Formats: sequence, structure tokens, C-alpha cells
Amino acid sequence: MKIYKLLIVAVWMGFTSCADMDLSPNDRPSSETYFQSETEIQHARIGLYQSNASYNLFNGRVTVWDGMTDQLYDQYSWEGENNVFRGTQNASTGGIITGFYNNAYKVIATANDLIKYAEATDGSLFINRTKAQYIADAQFFKAYYYFYLTELYGGVPLYKEALADIESSKVKQSSKAEILEYILAELDQAIAVLEDGAYKGYANKGAAKTLKGKILLHNERWAEAAAVLNEVISSKHYQLAPNYDEMFWKKGQPNTEIILASEYQYPTFAHSMGRDMVHSAMSVPRQEFVDSYLMADGKPVSESSLDGSDYKNRDPRFYMTVRLPDDVWYDDGGAPVAWEPSLTGGYYTKKFLDPELNDMNALHISGTSEQGIIHLRYADVLLMYAEAVFRSGELTQDIVDQTINPIRERAGMARVTNVAGMTNEQKFALIKYERSIELAFEKHHFFDLRRWNEYGATVVALKDPIGLQAVWNEHFKLWPFGESELILNPNLEQNPGY
Repeated sequence: MKIYKLLIVAVWMGFTSCADMDLSPNDRPSSETYFQSETEIQHARIGLYQSNASYNLFNGRVTVWDGMTDQLYDQYSWEGENNVFRGTQNASTGGIITGFYNNAYKVIATANDLIKYAEATDGSLFINRTKAQYIADAQFFKAYYYFYLTELYGGVPLYKEALADIESSKVKQSSKAEILEYILAELDQAIAVLEDGAYKGYANKGAAKTLKGKILLHNERWAEAAAVLNEVISSKHYQLAPNYDEMFWKKGQPNTEIILASEYQYPTFAHSMGRDMVHSAMSVPRQEFVDSYLMADGKPVSESSLDGSDYKNRDPRFYMTVRLPDDVWYDDGGAPVAWEPSLTGGYYTKKFLDPELNDMNALHISGTSEQGIIHLRYADVLLMYAEAVFRSGELTQDIVDQTINPIRERAGMARVTNVAGMTNEQKFALIKYERSIELAFEKHHFFDLRRWNEYGATVVALKDPIGLQAVWNEHFKLWPFGESELILNPNLEQNPGY
């Protein structure tokens, strides 16, 4: 599409060199002259969503985030995530440390461009959507990426509008508090104009409210988080998908649980999740995670009357998430699929992989996976709401029946019926268990451990399968800015400890 040529400006805004760039090229439409109708703005909107689908927390490699926790071990560390786990990250590490930072600003730059050109387009030309609704898409993604930037780096440079030139990018970072105030205001503006209803491929009012609730929860504004998340629940636009495992497969999408996802279609636009998990066994479950599953009756193995030998009678989500060493998967020729050896006792990631996908060419070639990568889903809303209510008031049986128990029932797990007799410590442990198991490998666990201030204590108890001990220092709470970024922006101050 022509628009993708136009959106080369996003790379420019992503702070690569633009010294020789012709901003009005003669051989194709220019961003200075192209945006003259709603059609062009719609194309720019598509470009924004493709930018998100290309860069959103590494999408097809989303498991790298929980590969830095007690859930997964990333055997190849293509994104350099093992540097974080081992405590060797610094300004020159590269990989995920600088990769997410750069990718986030590419999407932010694309969003700012969309706002700039939408605002400059005659409002009478908009027929299908209002100008404000197109701008709201961009506001949503700016809030999304700035939120995760603040989670990892604290204060970062805040660009509220498209930049005129490279010099304009050389600013000192704004404080995390200032950025949070800005993105929450942006989300409020977006919520006021975005379309309501179920997910239809784009961010809507429910997605913006869910993101707002997540931001508030992560920043300990519990009552506010509970209020906005309850609005998402009360809207009744979303419900749990009927099958936990199929929700992540191409054939099970779209579904009623998705609030926001990146969508793909092979061969035009796809990712490599299948290849990475089968051919390379990139992210494999740790023994610690395997052992964390409760029995199907909700009790630990040591307390349950069920037979727990050979991983029998576990929480049913276990069998939809972890592939055991003796599990066999057959290809379309009837032969067992050969997996790359797993260094964690033969465990493999089962979640995300459709067992009916048995075309070995698709599973062993990069860029052939096309299931949507879910960023926001209703189960997360229910669990965030339960936690926000617990933190701001009291977790009652009614709240658990509204949030945790439907999630368990969907999977075939025993309901929680004794909330009144639980201590606050037990209630919080219940919430943490549900988030860990229900949202496993979806990046949430990494960020949950950090916001609960449990990340350091969790990782220092771990070793790599190859014997390397995890390391934690307090200054690791914030990631370092990359050396190249410090050179490009001399006003940027490195985070303490680096």
C-alpha cells in the first residue's frame, strides 16, 4: 500500500538519521500532499495498526517477557532477554533493553503523524468516522506505549505532537508522574469519542477503558482502577470465550473475549511464533512453573485427595499450557513432530499452538504464523477488577463469583467457595495464582512481579538450566537507556546505577 511508503516518516520520528531525507519525494505521494480526504486518513490509521502489529512487545515473540521470570526459560535469547534475568543489562546490552524503547517510539511517532494530518484535514471531508475518532486511535496507542515505557524506564522523553526535525527530539525525559497525567488525559479524550461495542479489529471504548484501568492498577490507584474496570464489565460487550485453548488459535479468533489484538494473514503479513516454539523451542516452561499448578480441586498436591502422580488431575489449564515430555504431536504425514530439545526437562510451550496445525513447512519456516496476538482480554479485566477491589476494600465471595470463579469454571477448575474464611494473605495469593496461571506466557507475569515488588526475590531463587544464577540489584527496577540513545539525545539523563 502507498501509505506504508508515506509512513517512512515514522522511522524518521523514531530517531534514525534524517539528514538526507527528501520529505517531498517526486516519485511517490508525499505525506505533505497526500492527506486530503478521509480515505488517506483511514490508510494512515491502517498504517498505525500495522506498526503496532509489527512492534507491540515483540508480538510473535511475546513469550520473551515471561522468559525473564519463573515461568519460562528462553533458550536462545534472541532479544537479549537473558541479560535481564542474569543481571548483566547495561547501556550497551542492546536487545530487548533498547529494542522495546526504539519500537515504542516508532509507534508513538506514527500516532503523532496521524494526529497531525487528521487535524490538518478539512473536517467536512470525514463521512465514516469523525476526525476526533481517528485522533482517538492515535491517542490510545500513545497511551499504551508510554505506559509500558514508564513501567520499564520510569521517566522518558514525552513527545506530545509530531516533531519538526531531529533537534526537536533532543529533550530531557519527563517525570513518570507527568507522563501518567498526560496519557490518562489522552485516554479520557479517546474514551469520550471512540465507538462502543465488542471488538471489531480496532481499539474502541472498551479497549481504552481497559488500558486506563491497567495503568491505574499498576500505579496503585486502586479505587479508580476498580471503577473504570467495572464499567467494562457492566457494558456486557465482552464475555469469556468458551474454550481457553482455542482462544489463542487462528480458528478460534475473533472471539468474545478479545478486547484488543494484532491480526495477521499469511502470506501478506505474518509472524514466526510456530517456528520459534517448535523448530527452535525458544521459550520452554521451567520446573518451578510446572510445580506451581494446583490440583483440579483447588488444593496443593500435598493436600489434595486426588491422585497427583505423573501430573494427573492438575488445574485443567496445565494441560492447555504445558506440553509434557511424553506428549506426541503428529504431522500431516502421521509421523511424530520432532521438537528442538528442551533444556527444562522436556517441557514445551503448548499454549498458542493449534494441535490441528500439522503442516510441518508452516511450523519450521519463519513468517508463517497468523493467529492474532492478544494484548487485552476480558479475563484480565476480571482479574484486575478483583485485585483493585481487594486493594481498595474487601474481596468478598460475591466479587470472586463475578470474577475468578467464571474463569475457573471455563477451564473446568474447582470454584472458590470459602472466601469468608480466608485471610487477606490467602486472598492475595489466590489473585496472584489466577493471574499467573490464566495469563501465563502473555507478558503479564513479568510486569505483575515488578509491580508487586516481587520480581527480584523471584528471580534470585532461579538458575538457568545451564547453571547460571540469576542476579538482582535494586537499580534494575528501571532499565538503562541505550548508549546510542544517549548519544543521539545528549539531554537524556541515564537512570541511576548504570
